[in-house]
Amino acid sequence: MQNSHDPQNYLPEDAAALAGIHRAFNAALAAFQGEMRAAKRDGKNPHFRTTYATLASVIEAVQPACKHGLSHTQTIEPGGDGILLVTTLRHCDGFEVRSELPIAIGNDWQKFGSAFTYARRYALMGIYGIASSEDDDDGATATQPAQRRQEQRAAEATAAQPSITERRAKVITESLAALHDAQPDAIKPLVEEFKAAFNIPAKTQVARSLDKPEHLAWFEEKLGLTALQEQPAQR
Repeated sequence: MQNSHDPQNYLPEDAAALAGIHRAFNAALAAFQGEMRAAKRDGKNPHFRTTYATLASVIEAVQPACKHGLSHTQTIEPGGDGILLVTTLRHCDGFEVRSELPIAIGNDWQKFGSAFTYARRYALMGIYGIASSEDDDDGATATQPAQRRQEQRAAEATAAQPSITERRAKVITESLAALHDAQPDAIKPLVEEFKAAFNIPAKTQVARSLDKPEHLAWFEEKLGLTALQEQPAQR
C-alpha cells in the first residue's frame, strides 16, 4: 500500500503541514472504524447454501465514511500480463493511500468479470478494514459493539471445538464458495464430477457428503488444499 505524500518530496517547512494532513486522515479513519458495521452477507451460493457479502453490500457498509471526509475510487491500470485494480482511499485534506491488486486477463470475459468483482470487494474491505458478517441475514450481530462480538465468538469457540473432519469440511466448503463467487461456471462440472466419482445421487447436497475421508481427500486434491492432520495428544 502506498501513500501520495512521501516526506522526501517535501521541504522542511512543509513538515508541519504534512504532519497535520496525516493526523487528519488518521483521525477520520479511526472515527469511521469506531462506528462502522460489518457488510451484510446478502449474496447466496445456491450450490452450498452459503452466503457472502456482495459488492453492493460492501459499498453500503463503507458509505458512512463520507461524513468523516473519506472517499474512495477503484480504477484500472495496465500491469504485467493483466491489469492492476487500484483502490485509493482519500481524505478531504489531501492525503491518500492506495492498494494495487493484479488480475489476470484470459479469453473468458465472463470469468474475468466475476474475478474483477471479487477483487473489488476484497480490496475495498481491506483498505477500510471492514469485515463481512458471519451471522444470519438480519444483521443483528453486525450492530453489536466489536468487543462484544469478539467475546461472543471466543466463548462459542471455547464451548465447541470442531473435529478434524469438520474443520476439513469447513475449509472445503469455504473454498468452493470462493470458487463459485470468482468462477461460477467452474462449480457445476466440478460437482458433477464429484458425484459421478462416488455414485452420489444428483439431488444430494455436496455439504452433506463431506463426512467421509475419501470425499474430503477428493476435494482437497482438486482444490489444491492440504489436509489437516490429527494432532498428537499432549503428555
